[in-house]
Amino acid sequence: MMRKKQSMVILLITSIFAFFVISGIAINGERSVEKNTNYTYIGTPQELQVFSQAVNAGNSYENKRVILTRDIDMSEIENFTPIGIWRGETSFQGVFDGNGYTISNLTIMGDEEANLGLFGSLGGVVCNLTIEDSYICGSACGAICSIAEDEDAAILNCAVNNVTVDAEFTDVIGGQYLGIRENCVVDGQGDAEELNDNLRNVWRNADMIPVNTWSEGTDGVFLTKEKADLPQRIYLQIKDLYEGKIYPLYLKEEDCYVFCIPNIEKEQEATVFMEYPNGSKVNERIILPLEEKKQIEGNGEKYSIRFWESENTATVYLDTEREGGFDYLRESKEHLLPGKIQVLDDAGEVHFVGAAERIQGRGNDSWNQVKQGFGVKLTEYADILGMGSDNDYILIPGYRNTSWLTYRVVWDMAKELGWKHALDYRMVQLYVDGRYWGLYLLAEKIEAGEARIPIVQSGRESSGYVFQYDNVDYTEKDDRVVTNIGNSYTVVSPSFPSEKQIEYCLNLWNEFEEALYSEDGYNSQGKYYTEYVDLESLAKQWLFYELNGEISIWSSIYYYKDGEGTESEKIYAFHPWDVEHSYTNMEAAASPRLMKTRHAFTNGFWTAMASHEDFKEEVRRQWKECFLPVLEKLMSEKEIPNEDGVGSLIFYENEMRKASELNVLRWGTEQDMTAKANEIRTWMSLRIPYLSENLYKDEFFVE
Repeated sequence: MMRKKQSMVILLITSIFAFFVISGIAINGERSVEKNTNYTYIGTPQELQVFSQAVNAGNSYENKRVILTRDIDMSEIENFTPIGIWRGETSFQGVFDGNGYTISNLTIMGDEEANLGLFGSLGGVVCNLTIEDSYICGSACGAICSIAEDEDAAILNCAVNNVTVDAEFTDVIGGQYLGIRENCVVDGQGDAEELNDNLRNVWRNADMIPVNTWSEGTDGVFLTKEKADLPQRIYLQIKDLYEGKIYPLYLKEEDCYVFCIPNIEKEQEATVFMEYPNGSKVNERIILPLEEKKQIEGNGEKYSIRFWESENTATVYLDTEREGGFDYLRESKEHLLPGKIQVLDDAGEVHFVGAAERIQGRGNDSWNQVKQGFGVKLTEYADILGMGSDNDYILIPGYRNTSWLTYRVVWDMAKELGWKHALDYRMVQLYVDGRYWGLYLLAEKIEAGEARIPIVQSGRESSGYVFQYDNVDYTEKDDRVVTNIGNSYTVVSPSFPSEKQIEYCLNLWNEFEEALYSEDGYNSQGKYYTEYVDLESLAKQWLFYELNGEISIWSSIYYYKDGEGTESEKIYAFHPWDVEHSYTNMEAAASPRLMKTRHAFTNGFWTAMASHEDFKEEVRRQWKECFLPVLEKLMSEKEIPNEDGVGSLIFYENEMRKASELNVLRWGTEQDMTAKANEIRTWMSLRIPYLSENLYKDEFFVE
């Protein structure tokens, strides 16, 4: 639940940042021709209908703000269709800002089982809105909302006047609504002074959403069109480290604004700013690091701020240099923007500043998580934090139960096992457009290149290649080949293979698979399957999946081969790449994880490998000579650093504790790093003895 609330907070912050821009766009109810896809402006009954139709068709308006620009009389609409359909799998997820305006003469009628209101189903926020002189008839009904999608939906600072709700289950404002409701008034019954005194709480609890003031009239209190004199945003600037603005997270329990900052080993001058709706700006100079909370004052109000410093991690600032740019990127992996990247090392010193040709979302099913991954392509080659000179880097979110710790363990194991071209990475705290977005892995991208996979690519058919084996999450591309068995291989590198190269790759994989799937390991050309592949790396790859219990055995698996005439002309198996599901299903820790839980999408690929005696013998050798010594280090009760590859779990816990606390602050307790370390311990304590016993039994390898 904490994740969603914090996600809503970030959404609201985003809405507020452009408030003055919006105010300038809509003056005296007139809308400008300026276009901003993060904002929708409504000023007529027809526009309100179009908005309702869009939501009911599936547009959730997540990360968007919808703003009224004038009072709307709905008397010409005979029966308005609510925004969002209860049990219709559509709901509004953005911020609907009435902006102090009124919707009147609204008529909504349905049968005795209908759940109706201006919003039929609400998952976002409605604020600063008045509804009056309206009639709603159905089953569970309210003027503003019928049903909350969950308890995180919010109705804030709203008024309902002279509204008749004819329904069995009713609340004039919210029907059977069970979400957040604060500072709302029915039929003018309230005290303007008390409501205005509470505006700071409304503003604070919704993390600085602009709120309208209340006034006394002949018919009671009413919502005005004047915005309260509260900061529209609070931000930090750190001199000489980062020229952009750093925005805080809000801790409701402490009534405190928390700035997540890099590790600062020497004194740094910084300034906290507060901007107000009247255009004024208050600032206070401070010296970092600052260990305790600090009170800052603006327009007679005091606000608590706190600085939460990272440790043992670098910092990456990405700036899209566009209003609402980050939300635009998060909408779709197809969206991309140029920008700027600034990297600070783990001592808080500026390491790199440069231009990004492209910032773009990445990931398959992980893209659907609230914390998403990104790719960054620089305009020039750069050695970022000692990972070798290149211009393509990726940011891995590891959202599934702190799986960035899983990546660290698996990739460090790959290094110590001597796996060729094992990926390098750095732990970083990521900020995008000044918003702290959590702990990430900044990693090399799997591609050919001197600093990545140094293979010879001559342009001929027998050139070097990087392949992705993926039978599920592939996209239909000209550089994808599908074998006779039905396995899918995408040519990752070179980027634009010729028709002859594609034909060569298809023949290569078909010949290898014919041999692999045969009973004796030979194909019709008389070639044995190990003439095509490196047996050692193939056995390591298989064993990695078995050991770690990674279920993605049909997706994001990589192979490479060097050009003709080189020592590594065979196909080599890359170490596991997508490992977010590892160490999760404890029930399978003491079972033939992959061998007995075969997935249809693998087309028997793994079973075919395990059917050959030389493959099984290589697996057993790797387990005894290579894997067990590495696992002994991992499970050691001593603190062993990862200088030579893998470290002990105790080392990872201690090294990352403070940086992980920031990530938990942003994403909730499910991201607790110690809990993940204990999960890995539990898995390994079951898995290691099980494999040590059963890898030497032939029946273990039988489907």
